[in-house]
Amino acid sequence: MVSDDTEHTCMVAQALIVSGGDIQPFSRSLAWRLRFWLLGLPAGIGLATLRALVKLWLGFPASRSGVFSAGNGPAMRAAIIGAAFGGRPERMRGLARTSTRLTHTDPKAERGALAAHQAARHP
Repeated sequence: MVSDDTEHTCMVAQALIVSGGDIQPFSRSLAWRLRFWLLGLPAGIGLATLRALVKLWLGFPASRSGVFSAGNGPAMRAAIIGAAFGGRPERMRGLARTSTRLTHTDPKAERGALAAHQAARHP
């Protein structure tokens, strides 16, 4: 077994690889990975993440699937983005925003994710 933190890190890494770090393909790829992750009935999924992923399955676009919550889902997806794009701060921030807003729209969630990106960034 692995934690949902590990699963989210792997999904983000896969989406980064597939998209080459381009925002729109990254968003689409991560959104589909999260949709299918939900089908595995993950233990301990946060309510905001659950609501956002149900919205994705109902046809909401990734740009409108997030719910107002300052949960930790975005922060747990953050380190790999910081490690991969820390030397490109604008791209890192765009990917951070995209990853966050898929599930959480409270600005505190995005600030928490950005803090985790900065901590993991590789110059």
